[in-house]
Amino acid sequence: APAIVSSYDRAMPMRVEIAVPVALLAAYGLSRLLEGRRRWMASPAAGLGMASLIAISGTWIFDVVNARILAPSAAGLAMRAGAAIDHSAAWSNGTATGSTDVVRFLDEELAGGRLSWWEPRTDDVAALPEKVRGLLWTPGEQMESRIDRDVCTKRPALALVEISDRSGRTRLFGALERLPAASSTGDLRWTPRACGQTLETDATVAARALSEAAEAGRAGNTDDAIARLEQAAAVTLVQPRLYSALATLLVHRGTPRDRERARFWATLACRITDGADAKACALSDPVRRGG
Repeated sequence: APAIVSSYDRAMPMRVEIAVPVALLAAYGLSRLLEGRRRWMASPAAGLGMASLIAISGTWIFDVVNARILAPSAAGLAMRAGAAIDHSAAWSNGTATGSTDVVRFLDEELAGGRLSWWEPRTDDVAALPEKVRGLLWTPGEQMESRIDRDVCTKRPALALVEISDRSGRTRLFGALERLPAASSTGDLRWTPRACGQTLETDATVAARALSEAAEAGRAGNTDDAIARLEQAAAVTLVQPRLYSALATLLVHRGTPRDRERARFWATLACRITDGADAKACALSDPVRRGG
């Protein structure tokens, strides 16, 4: 019931292939729970109490917890951007196609049906339907496919824009027929970009931080180099070169807390590279490194 009546993040319980097995499993689980328990557990009052508890907690998860998770994510940003623009747009969040049902529902609920799904790896920008007068994509898609180059070449009438939330940590890229009026954008920031200009992806942030840290290191300012890398590491995902360099500097500075933090970043770099970053893997494992 909470999933069906949610005002923000509704699941897809109307899909028979999901709803029937889940309902049967829930019924079986409840019957097993009640077996061998005291008689009062099977009373109508106990059943009503359990149902109420489930409904309240489920509603809290769907309308409070999920809302706080979704709103600052790339998906949440896309929905809010779709609600702000006055024309249709296609968007890709880089996830598996199994999420399209949820995305479609959220689009209808939050963006007024203005967004449609597209897959940059298979859908040619030039071949998108004429009704699609804008595109939205994630930094991850940008790093992998350089979508801005296709847009500038094949849909030059669209204007590039970087969209971010108030914190600036979550970003989305767009190519739109026209930008929305400032009064309709809420807390979203719309920054126009020119073709050929480097878009601010996690890889861009990491590369800039590494360059600035190297310069600070050459000047003998290790603390400043570490601060720059830590700042970039806090706002990026899957940037092993950045994490490995940070771990190396922290170990070099050598305080007990630095060594603990170094191990964290080195472990992350080692896992992302699946063990290919030998230096990071050695720093992440004191036993392997012999100390």
